[in-house]
Amino acid sequence: MDHEHRLDLSLRTQLIAAAIVVLIASVLSVYGLSSIALSNFGFILTFLGLAVSLLGFHYTIQQLRKTASASEAANDAVRRLQQNLKNLEIMREIEAATKSSQETQSNLRRKQWKKSRDSLESVRDCLNKINAANLKLEDELKETVKDYCAIVVGISSEIDSVIDKKITANFINSIENLMKMDTFLLEIRDRVKGKIGEI
Repeated sequence: MDHEHRLDLSLRTQLIAAAIVVLIASVLSVYGLSSIALSNFGFILTFLGLAVSLLGFHYTIQQLRKTASASEAANDAVRRLQQNLKNLEIMREIEAATKSSQETQSNLRRKQWKKSRDSLESVRDCLNKINAANLKLEDELKETVKDYCAIVVGISSEIDSVIDKKITANFINSIENLMKMDTFLLEIRDRVKGKIGEI
């Protein structure tokens, strides 16, 4: 709104200058100055009108540049906000994954296989979301997230086998793997948390 007001003011200034030029030219013609003096005076007034127009044009260009730089700053702020929101979402997924992992460990210890499978499914969903988020992490950490996705799928297959009563299983290694995964996810959470606001 302020920008439009400034442009409107520039246009008004040019119109007032043109009106003054016309008024002076008509007064001079009424008092009968010679045509040479009048044409010289008209040339000077035309030159002054051109100068005022150029100043108005320069002012307009300056205002457009200011608007463009303000627009760039706003776009940068939006990008930073979007990245921070993405990081907060990832932190939420990590918290959900560790909570579901702890539930799975507890259910495995109590041999509650169906509950274990359900909570492990939540872990897998969260890991897939974390993996799909394209976090700015070292390649080694990204590979570790993928490795834990595969471990979760393996544990889920073992639980399915137990539910189908095909085998009996000892899930001590699975519980240990899930505990290691929890520690790893908390490390990633802390890294993501550190990036909020620094973007």
